[in-house]
Amino acid sequence: MNVVNLEGRNVVFEAVKRKRKIFEIYIESNAKGDRIDEIRSLAKAFSVKVTHVERSFLDKISKTDSHQGVIALAEPLKTYTISQVLKEVENPFIIVV
Repeated sequence: MNVVNLEGRNVVFEAVKRKRKIFEIYIESNAKGDRIDEIRSLAKAFSVKVTHVERSFLDKISKTDSHQGVIALAEPLKTYTISQVLKEVENPFIIVV
């Protein structure tokens, strides 16, 4: 299974809110705050498993060292090449920077 870490309170909140495929959310056992409550509530509403863990566990699996007490394991976003986009769009307007 291909999985990516989503790290940080706002990142995880937005991913759950937008119904991104999330396999599990790890929340630091003593994490508090409105955003944590919102993550728990959305996870429950969308049947996403939440596991409470020690901060040392989050530190160990973190890729960014800025997890803010929350890491979600999610399905990677699908990526497209320019040629794939051009095939799918009738009148493409693309800006390349």
